[in-house]
Amino acid sequence: MLTAVNLVPIVIAIAIGSFMKGVTGFGFALMVSPILLLLLPPETAIPLIALLVLLNEIALLITLRRDIHLKHMGPILLSALLGVPLGVLVFSFEGHLVPSVMAVVLILITISLWRGHSLKKTSPATRAAVGFIGGLMHGIATIGSPFVVLLLEAEHTRRKVFRANLILYTTLMTILAVLLHTYRGLYTPDLLLTVAILTPVALTGTWLGDRIEHKMNRKLFDHVVLGVVFVASLIILIRSLVAII
Repeated sequence: MLTAVNLVPIVIAIAIGSFMKGVTGFGFALMVSPILLLLLPPETAIPLIALLVLLNEIALLITLRRDIHLKHMGPILLSALLGVPLGVLVFSFEGHLVPSVMAVVLILITISLWRGHSLKKTSPATRAAVGFIGGLMHGIATIGSPFVVLLLEAEHTRRKVFRANLILYTTLMTILAVLLHTYRGLYTPDLLLTVAILTPVALTGTWLGDRIEHKMNRKLFDHVVLGVVFVASLIILIRSLVAII
């Protein structure tokens, strides 16, 4: 699992990913997955990332729990739960074309928001549609959160509410992933020991990111959020196109 060769890059990747999670409420997997999948087999890296993400999210939810707007997030959460299993089913038939198309859509929406476009008002039906698409894409390629990120950004959601609602959504998705990994028997004693060793790094990074977020103005926060979504979408697009070719 952890060796003298892979320990340092894994710790650095988790520290950066946790810091980004603490600042924006998402981005951990984006920063961590490329490194861990190079150093560890997928059956180890993926459940390891999921459990560390869940620990991060629980820590952040404790801090931001009073800012959660459950009524606003209800349609998103319920529809996402319907979308995830359908996404898993679709993935068994087609795993690259749909993520490519969705990545292009995310890039275009991100550019539009960068140019100043926004949504003055959204309906429960709109939020349900975004939640379903996010759940679908989470089931296909674990890229559901950018859709919810862009919706909250387009609504100009207050920053604490933005982070609290987003983390509530990602926590639900992560719990589903962890339950699936547990059912498949991927959480071996060695993997759980690795999680225990890396947990202080993950929680420290999250704490630092949360502290930095308090010092950022709204404009900088928006640029960071959109920048992370743009980079994530670009990476997804490149990976999918390479796999198709």
